[in-house]
Amino acid sequence: MTAIISVAVAAAGITAGGLANQINYRNNGKGVTLDVRFIGIVVKSRYGVD
Repeated sequence: MTAIISVAVAAAGITAGGLANQINYRNNGKGVTLDVRFIGIVVKSRYGVD
């Protein structure tokens, strides 16, 4: 049971790290928007340039 929880926590950490990297990459000083959909989270620049 502990192994399953450890794997789930590790997967959540990797996902959060990837999301943070996308936000940082797309941020051009004006911020970003997060579009949460059933297919996943889409990160877009507020400039409209992706």
